[in-house]
Amino acid sequence: MGEENVQKLKWEGKSTAEVRSLTADEVWPLLADDYCSLHKLLPGVLDSCSWVEGSPGQPGLTRRCANTSTSRWAEERLIAIDTEEMWFTYEVTANNVGLQSYQATIRVSPSVEEGGCKIEWSFVSEPAEGWKMEDLSSYIESCVQAMALNIEVALKPQGTAC
Repeated sequence: MGEENVQKLKWEGKSTAEVRSLTADEVWPLLADDYCSLHKLLPGVLDSCSWVEGSPGQPGLTRRCANTSTSRWAEERLIAIDTEEMWFTYEVTANNVGLQSYQATIRVSPSVEEGGCKIEWSFVSEPAEGWKMEDLSSYIESCVQAMALNIEVALKPQGTAC
């Protein structure tokens, strides 16, 4: 099989969500510093995310994410991080959801709107067992939208009572 055919077997996608009320500098720590707390940002998807091994903020840091009601889980290892440019890349090292050679990058950057930012979640994967490419892309899209909403709610300044 030629290299052209091998490339066609890769799934790639990207989803972006706006966080209008918070800056990239405010959002970044929730994603990078709390790498092993993803369940707090995706409570409808995950009910646990815990440290497995490695040092916080360093490549090699591994987390285990799970949804106990569906018995689905994945172990994810941080493989690169750039705190100045506000992005990190991780790979799924083990799972029971059918992902194969899955790697994703989460990036936080200022948005066009003053004071806001955007979260971008891009991925590349071999075709996942039991999934269609559209299903995986839709899942990532719903996750990044939920993540942005939950970050906005968590960090939104509390208004005064009327």
